[in-house]
Amino acid sequence: MTQAVAIEICEKLVTALNSYFSSQFTAVRAYCPAYKLEDMGTLHVTVVPADLETTPADRSRDQEMHAVHVAVQQRFAAEDGVIPLDDLDGLMLLCEQIRDYLRTLRLPGLMIDARRVKTEAKPIYDPKQLRELHQFTGILVFTYRVVR
Repeated sequence: MTQAVAIEICEKLVTALNSYFSSQFTAVRAYCPAYKLEDMGTLHVTVVPADLETTPADRSRDQEMHAVHVAVQQRFAAEDGVIPLDDLDGLMLLCEQIRDYLRTLRLPGLMIDARRVKTEAKPIYDPKQLRELHQFTGILVFTYRVVR
């Protein structure tokens, strides 16, 4: 079955993340992830197709910029409203490790040639969710260029 380019990229990212980080988490692909707050005590890594920008590459082809979000989320029991720094530091390190791993990864087996051209994390974590829900949410945005 032929898949949309964005879905193919997300599927390859999920496979790569699960292969490399198999002892730490199981990544999943979703469109609009909605987890129950009580289930967030375990680490969630979710890959979501996010944005598409298309511009002409030449007379017969377009250049597509596919943005994919990789969300790293976990909720903590906070004593007196404070989450231990070690817990948060570990998730910040995991976000960095995911960025480093995907930075140079060629997505194997794609039907098209997708090259990562940009990585963003703005903000690096969501302070509102941390403050209100005691939940770390880091969203990494990986942009892949496809010419077709």
